[in-house]
Amino acid sequence: MKWFKHMTDMSADPKIKRAIRKYGMAAYGMYNIIIERISKNLTSNNPIPDFEETADDIASEFNMDIRLVNEIMSFLLNQGLFSLDEITGRILCHKIYKFIDKSQTTSKNILEMLNIYRKKIESEDVMINHDKSCNIMLEQNRTEQNKTEQNNINVSQKMRNDKYIKLSKLLYEKHKENDENYLLGKNLDKIFDKWSNDIRLLVEKDKREYDIVKEVIKWCQTPGNFWVPNILSGKKLREKFDTLLMQYKQNGNNQKKEKKEESEWMKKYKSKLNKIAEFDPSGIEIDDSIFEDI
Repeated sequence: MKWFKHMTDMSADPKIKRAIRKYGMAAYGMYNIIIERISKNLTSNNPIPDFEETADDIASEFNMDIRLVNEIMSFLLNQGLFSLDEITGRILCHKIYKFIDKSQTTSKNILEMLNIYRKKIESEDVMINHDKSCNIMLEQNRTEQNKTEQNNINVSQKMRNDKYIKLSKLLYEKHKENDENYLLGKNLDKIFDKWSNDIRLLVEKDKREYDIVKEVIKWCQTPGNFWVPNILSGKKLREKFDTLLMQYKQNGNNQKKEKKEESEWMKKYKSKLNKIAEFDPSGIEIDDSIFEDI
């Protein structure tokens, strides 16, 4: 069906007004979108006014939170603006036919569709109510969905916590290499939990890369490093991280420089050895002056 009668006072309907008060224009927009989509799909071959799309479809198309879509839909159902087909699980809007008045249309297709629909209603005894069974089904679906979401959150939270616990244990194990009595007899699980929160804030709030934090922990607990006795907790690691990172990078640059100089020296040394082999292949005494500029 290409069109349906839109009541100019639709927004004044008490049920719709409740939805608007609770959810704003999002509820009014959802209601009309569903009405439009149902009307569009009505034909004489398909006279049942049901909504084929899901809450995920609506959320994706209109960039809405899936939880909000489900909540609004449940509210509209409870208000009696829609009903639920217990067999297909689809949203129904039987009142859509109230928008099609026989006296106001001469379209044979629409009149035929109205007649087919009424016969189908009578033959299949389609339920148009919002009794307790419907509400129970909705509540069960919501409960099951909430459980699934909570389980996903719990799994995600555990994975995230485990990640930071690993860094806490790394800090402890590296320091223990320098002090075997470190935290002896203490409740390590409790300590790791506390440290992991500080390290989590360092990564998530202070925007430090996880792998960089890991490398800085290893570096600052290297035997002989100034920071070994000064970084003894996740809190202190976060507090001093800016300085630690700067020195870690500086140390890395120095090591690169030393390796480069060593590499250049080795090249030069090998060149001298080649000269020695050329000048004295028999192994006679060599003038030490050949090494003066090495």
